[in-house]
Amino acid sequence: MPSLFHEVREKLAEIPVVDIHTHINPEKPHAERPEDIILYHYIVTELATAGVSRDILEKADMNEVLKKMRLIKNTSTYWCLLKIMNDLYELCEERLKPEEWSEIRRIIESTSKSPGWVEGVLHGKIKTKRVFITLDYASPIPNYDPTIFVGGLRIDPLISRLSKESLDKLGKVVGVQITTLRDLDEGLDEIFKVFSKHIKTVTVSLQPEDEFKHVDSEEAGDSLKRMVEGLPLRPQQLRSLSSHIIHKVSSLCQEYGVVFQIMLGVRRPVAGASPPDYAIVAFNTNALTNYCEFLFSRFKNVKFDLILANSIQSHEIAVIAKNYPNVYFSGFWWYSFYPHIIRWGLLERIQMLPRNKVNAFFSDAYVIEWIYGKSCLLKEQLAYVLADMVEHGYYDKDFALEIAEDLLCKNPTMIYRL
Repeated sequence: MPSLFHEVREKLAEIPVVDIHTHINPEKPHAERPEDIILYHYIVTELATAGVSRDILEKADMNEVLKKMRLIKNTSTYWCLLKIMNDLYELCEERLKPEEWSEIRRIIESTSKSPGWVEGVLHGKIKTKRVFITLDYASPIPNYDPTIFVGGLRIDPLISRLSKESLDKLGKVVGVQITTLRDLDEGLDEIFKVFSKHIKTVTVSLQPEDEFKHVDSEEAGDSLKRMVEGLPLRPQQLRSLSSHIIHKVSSLCQEYGVVFQIMLGVRRPVAGASPPDYAIVAFNTNALTNYCEFLFSRFKNVKFDLILANSIQSHEIAVIAKNYPNVYFSGFWWYSFYPHIIRWGLLERIQMLPRNKVNAFFSDAYVIEWIYGKSCLLKEQLAYVLADMVEHGYYDKDFALEIAEDLLCKNPTMIYRL
């Protein structure tokens, strides 16, 4: 097994990846300062819960941060950080200490300014084919290189966190004061029209309690009127309005041929949870059945790509993807991006689902250096899983490598029509 694992891992290192969800700024995609790497929010959460004060973290007091890094030395997020430091900057773990901080800064800042750094990391180290960037519906579209980046339109505030403020932002963007359902629908039409040339997906992160219902235009119109007037809405009224919007968005996804990426399994903000995210995993036992009834079965021509932060619902989502031709299962989000969960999840998915229904990877990164670190961790686990399947006689080695190419590159290319 060890020699087979190393052989598969070596082959996987050469397979290109498509990163279907990031927060990369395409105008400044790389880390300009070491803080951009070391204070990635996954790391910050771990330091905060280990007892590092908010004051130290918010002020980015790196002398104190580096003193405390030993507290998270056991975590796989820290392993990713070391991969970044070792492989991209030739900085070994022993140098991550306060007395070396000035030199760490010099090395990272000078290296990131070297010609071809972005291309070298993306194409040389990661073998990236495409990287998705997050585009906010209420913000200008940034300049980006379309040979590298492709957009995903983020619309959480219009569905899961629907409020008068989010409707006002929509109205401001499209130049219409939204007071009726017709205004709302026209606003959404215009947003899709503006972004359609830049996106391959629409993305929403749903709270566990988010459920939808049959669209009742009269009830949704009344709910919208109350929201516009600043009046409180009962949960049922809010559900009526959010149901109208998600059905409209799903129809537009079908019209424009874009994927609907739905992120599940996190509740935020939660009082007392560690900064900067204040989030925990959570689930609602009724939600997935609700989405099957009101989304997946009603919009059969829309591709729904599900992204999950908790491991609790992994089997449920795999079963849904097994039953619904238009539902896919992608990656390991946030609190599920850990070796044990990744191995178990990959093994479950490749044993249960047709080979074209699974995407193995996305990074959720804010700088390209973290795409590298997290892709290394993912490929390690994929190599382990595939070597195990070969070792036990389920696959031969050539077929295992075919599956790897599907999960890392071919499937997202096909699903997102890249």
